[in-house]
Amino acid sequence: MIYLLFLLTGACALIYEVVWSRQFGLLFGHTAQAAAVVLGAYFSGMTVGYLLAARLSGRLRRPLRGYAVAELLAAGWALAIPALLALLQAESLAGLLNNDNLALQTAIRALLSFLLMLPATAALGASLPFVVQYLSRGSGDPSRRITLAYSVNTLGAFGGVLLATFVLILQTGIQGSLEIAVLAATLCAVVAWLLPAAAGAPEDAGPAGPLEDLAPQWYLLAAVSGFGTLALQVLYNRMFSLVFHNSTYSFGSIIAVFLIALSLASWLVSRNANGNFSLLAARSCLWGSVAILLGVAFFQRSTRLGYLGISAPLFGDIPAVADSFAGYMLASGFLITASIALPVVLIGMQLPWCMRLLRERRQDSGRLVGRLVALNTVCAAAGALSASFILLPLAGLWHSFMLLALLYLAMGGWLLLRGRQFTELSRTGAAALAICIALAIATNWPVVTKSGEKLMVRETAYGVISVIRIDDDSGSHRYLRQNNHYTLGATKGIESELRQGNIPMLLHPDPQDACFLGLATGITAGSALDHPGIRQLDTAELIPEVVEAARWFADDNNAIVDNPRSRIIINDARHYLWGTGRSYDVIVSDLFVPWHSQTGYLYTVEHFAAAQSRLKPGGLFCQWLPLYQLDAREFELIADSMAAAFPCVTLWRGEFRSRDYPLMLLVGSEQPPVIDADNVTVRLAGLPRRTDLPDPNLNDVQDLRELYVGDWPQRSGAALNTDNFPRVEFLAPMSNRNANELTGERLEQYYWDVLMPLRRERLVYIPRPGEAAPDFNAGIHRQLER
Repeated sequence: MIYLLFLLTGACALIYEVVWSRQFGLLFGHTAQAAAVVLGAYFSGMTVGYLLAARLSGRLRRPLRGYAVAELLAAGWALAIPALLALLQAESLAGLLNNDNLALQTAIRALLSFLLMLPATAALGASLPFVVQYLSRGSGDPSRRITLAYSVNTLGAFGGVLLATFVLILQTGIQGSLEIAVLAATLCAVVAWLLPAAAGAPEDAGPAGPLEDLAPQWYLLAAVSGFGTLALQVLYNRMFSLVFHNSTYSFGSIIAVFLIALSLASWLVSRNANGNFSLLAARSCLWGSVAILLGVAFFQRSTRLGYLGISAPLFGDIPAVADSFAGYMLASGFLITASIALPVVLIGMQLPWCMRLLRERRQDSGRLVGRLVALNTVCAAAGALSASFILLPLAGLWHSFMLLALLYLAMGGWLLLRGRQFTELSRTGAAALAICIALAIATNWPVVTKSGEKLMVRETAYGVISVIRIDDDSGSHRYLRQNNHYTLGATKGIESELRQGNIPMLLHPDPQDACFLGLATGITAGSALDHPGIRQLDTAELIPEVVEAARWFADDNNAIVDNPRSRIIINDARHYLWGTGRSYDVIVSDLFVPWHSQTGYLYTVEHFAAAQSRLKPGGLFCQWLPLYQLDAREFELIADSMAAAFPCVTLWRGEFRSRDYPLMLLVGSEQPPVIDADNVTVRLAGLPRRTDLPDPNLNDVQDLRELYVGDWPQRSGAALNTDNFPRVEFLAPMSNRNANELTGERLEQYYWDVLMPLRRERLVYIPRPGEAAPDFNAGIHRQLER
């Protein structure tokens, strides 16, 4: 029964973590720094719990009741966290959480995160020492039961990740997922309270006296295990981002395989009857270092760093992978398992080997496990932060793997030296070292594999950012890319990028203050500076290195990074809108990939409401949508969500050149937008020409008018994309892999079925003297013809 309870509460703990990471991300912004702060606070709280329970576990006559109380406290406080976070979202506290002093801002956020989560995270951490103390009472080797319990708890965490990622959030929402986990944990706590004391543990068992501690090398091994394991998880996330579509499903699959491998490692250790744990730990360290680099080599050669299912050799020619979400997930699951399962099993054995030393330590098992896991957890947080902000930027991805392999080589060799296992060191140690050297040479690949001159390459906490120049028959072009396969923008096809900035500017009669959410090449945002009325242009960009990359496009983006009328804000776009006190005439939201993990929060009702609150009277919020990355369901989710925040939502086409990459603009406002033909004609004539020919989709006022598609209605009872139900984030990956996007014939049919019947009454057009009133219904027919 205790194994079953520990399995279920392990699942609940991971669901808590998934939910909290999203809830705190909404408060602090979904930046790498904010995620690091929350992770550090979570692990710090658990460390407090491990240490407290380590002191208490041996003094309790019924340690399972300590476990029950801990689970009840975690469940109760988990329900309180959303309400506390809602209090912190008051505008009066925005300045406190968004201090211009980055160090002070980080310290405030870290302290708030730690204190808000502390009762729950400390209780979650305390549960393990109580269970360990319970299992140490009874006949047989308690260390085997302890490591088995650790394996079962990690297996539960594996189940929690799968449930949260693939079922609960989409079906029940963030709050519903939390409530289900709280209910399950509460039931487990009640059952644990009612269970009898362990066999061989009389009710009057007294507290343990002072006992001898473990040897220092085991604490060092626990520390190295924590640091290396979490650092490796960060590096694996970054490695797979080079070839995956980087949805929540992708990252959930990586974590799931990681956890099942750790569970298997603990189970294997629990089954081992060999008493020489120092030798076994050394061997798993040495061969783990080899397995790390062997997995990297397999990944590199099986994918060639191409986009899985399209340009990657592995499964690249199988239609079920390219055109099926289920096939894609199976292929990615195979790749993840083949690349990381063996190394994670081997390095995941280190902490369980430490636990196996407790076979003769019945009285103080809880105390010692609490200390070991507390140290392991602190070092795990350090490993994750070091990998994100030190190893990757300074050493790069492949060299970071090599450094971790070297760490485990050194640990294994030191254990053999300390145990005077010189023969083993000369054989196994030397063999592992030789193989690692060979694999290090073989895996020293460039992270950017695209052809062309590499003008800039930066490995960042958000992936690889590169600027590449490619010469072809049409000339020399620069491309800004993230992780090889995703192009953020380019000078080729510059008309489209300029148009995405000019159309929103032209729809406002006199824009003076503008804000763009997303910088990329800066061509779109920089086009606003071509409009002489613009006094201040603010652009929010998540990735600092993208700002650096935008300087390579200065000739085409009005030198937006250094222009005196321009200000670049390094921040999560949504978080910036919530925290700023500025108001704008026009806010333009870029083409954000809808299936990227947590990007869907830029398409929620709450985000649109935040944008609406930052508009001046008569202001416009303009949301560009990539129809080639959405199907009809997701498009309507976004349009309905925007209509829930704005009284007036109008639709505009971005271009007519391509049926394969169509764009749609949603314009939200309090009042219908106004096109004054004379005003727009003068402003269009004043725009500088960046290409040899005029933009065929925006050459005169008639072209602008004919981009108008219609008015999106407020549909009663329509499903919405909200913070609690981030449906777009979870549905878009399926549509993408199932090839259901609104392109080609599917888009044409959508025009006939949905867009043609829309009303066209919310655009105010002021014609030139003598010009007839336009027929907007005729315009939609011309769109379909074009």
